[in-house]
Amino acid sequence: MNSFKDLKFKKHENNFGGIQSTHTFGNGYTLSVIGGDGFYGDGENTFEVGVLTENGFTRKFFNDDVDDDVRGWLSKNEVTKLIKEIKKSA
Repeated sequence: MNSFKDLKFKKHENNFGGIQSTHTFGNGYTLSVIGGDGFYGDGENTFEVGVLTENGFTRKFFNDDVDDDVRGWLSKNEVTKLIKEIKKSA
């Protein structure tokens, strides 16, 4: 997993108009990328993302003061940057 284009999307299990992709990295972090109606991203150009550990969501990779477990409206390039950050984290 190196960039957004490596993500494999399928229909979101709870939202028939949405899409989802998850990937678990070797360091234990799981990236969740979703989009479509009802999400914080259209599923084409912008996406809602979250990063999880075995204990649930983490905000470790988000450098802001937003008190939310997910970030919305990320571009494909922003998702790629996040993938790179997750990969290099111990």
